[in-house]
Amino acid sequence: MDQARRATIFGEVAELYERVRPPYPEVVIDAVVERMGRAHGGRVLEVGAGTGKATAQFLARQLTVVAVEPDRRMAAVAEAKLGHTGRLHLHVERFETWDGDDASFDLVVAAQAWHWVDPAVGYRKARAALHPAGILALLWNRSLVEGRPPGVTDAYLRHAPHLAEGSTLDRSWPADGRSRQVAESGLFTTPEVLTWRWTRWCDTATYLDLLRTHSDHRILPDDVRAALLADIGEVLDAHGGGIEIPYVSEAVIARPV
Repeated sequence: MDQARRATIFGEVAELYERVRPPYPEVVIDAVVERMGRAHGGRVLEVGAGTGKATAQFLARQLTVVAVEPDRRMAAVAEAKLGHTGRLHLHVERFETWDGDDASFDLVVAAQAWHWVDPAVGYRKARAALHPAGILALLWNRSLVEGRPPGVTDAYLRHAPHLAEGSTLDRSWPADGRSRQVAESGLFTTPEVLTWRWTRWCDTATYLDLLRTHSDHRILPDDVRAALLADIGEVLDAHGGGIEIPYVSEAVIARPV
């Protein structure tokens, strides 16, 4: 499956994505806004806004958000949830082809989305969109496999062994590679990388729904995914009816050179 197709696969489960995906820790959003230097009235360009998980958090801080989202189904959820604020301007388009304001944003942010953007285009467009004192912030919530019941790993080994060690994204593009790619663009300073560890309890049904929103699970054949989730569900039901998920939230923050 090509990158562009996989980037819009979330629209198949847009409402589910909105319901079960976690927001970002408030301390991470606060850190980004602090470095932006404008707590009120600033302008934010969000790349790959999805259903507006991070969007809502920036709007809650009285910022104006211009959001670019390639999937119409995801964008519709964001608009229904946040359109009433009057400070959300949503464009259904890929960032690579979006033709918007130049040099007018205090912050260009991508939450759980920058890995879907073509770096040959994305960094240049992000730099052009920022005024000289603005910042680029790339955010991720990364769930970890540590503490997972052994039976869950066994289920992956039976049905989807390439997922047994966790996210395919983290293995193909580790955290240090994200930071290095920003610097190697030649358009931004060496990033500051902030991390925050936290946990989240999910009951069995919620956890299985969460997995249904992950792209590397969505692209599995339907029968394989169904068998995998059924086995994971049995394991979690036998271990207290849920799972405590450890997360690392990451903010990669850089300024234009």
